[in-house]
Amino acid sequence: MSPHVSDEGITLVELIIAMLVGVIVSGLTVLILVNTWGTQKDVVSESLATTRGQLVASTLERSMRNALAFDVSADGTTLRVRTSLNDNLVCQGFAISAAAGAQFIQTSSTLPAAGTWPVWQSDVAVHGSAPFITRTLNGVAYNFDLTTDGARVHFAGTTTGRNLTGVTAPCW
Repeated sequence: MSPHVSDEGITLVELIIAMLVGVIVSGLTVLILVNTWGTQKDVVSESLATTRGQLVASTLERSMRNALAFDVSADGTTLRVRTSLNDNLVCQGFAISAAAGAQFIQTSSTLPAAGTWPVWQSDVAVHGSAPFITRTLNGVAYNFDLTTDGARVHFAGTTTGRNLTGVTAPCW
C-alpha cells in the first residue's frame, strides 16, 4: 500500500504567484487613482482660470461697449477708458504686467498712474509676444493668458465703442 498524500492547501509557488499578481493589480489601481487625482486637479485649475479670464474679458468688453473715450498705451499693456455705466460717468483702467498680473481700477476722477492700480487677477500674462491691448478702428483687440497648474488658458477678442465722443476729461 502506498501512503496517502493530501492535496489540500496551496504550495509555496502558488502563494508567491498569487502575491505577485496581487501586488501588480494593487499597483495598477494606485497608479490609476493617482493619475485621476492629478487630472482632476488640472481640470479644476483650468476651469477656475477660464472663469477668471471670462470675467476679465467681459468687464473689458462692457467697459469698451459703453466707452465715450479710450486710450491704449504705446506698449499695449494699459487701457484707459472713460465710460458711461448705468448713466454714471466712470474712469476705468486695465493693465497687465509680468510682476502684478492684471490690474484694474474704477474711479469717478482722474486715473492714477497704472503701476499703483490694485491687482485684480493674479496669474495673468501677456500671450507670447503679442500686446495685451491693440487699438482697432473704433475699439480694441485684447490678448492674454491665464496660467494654471496644468496649462495656459488663452483669451482673445475684439470690442468696439458704440458712443465714442473722444472726450477724455476728467479721466486723463
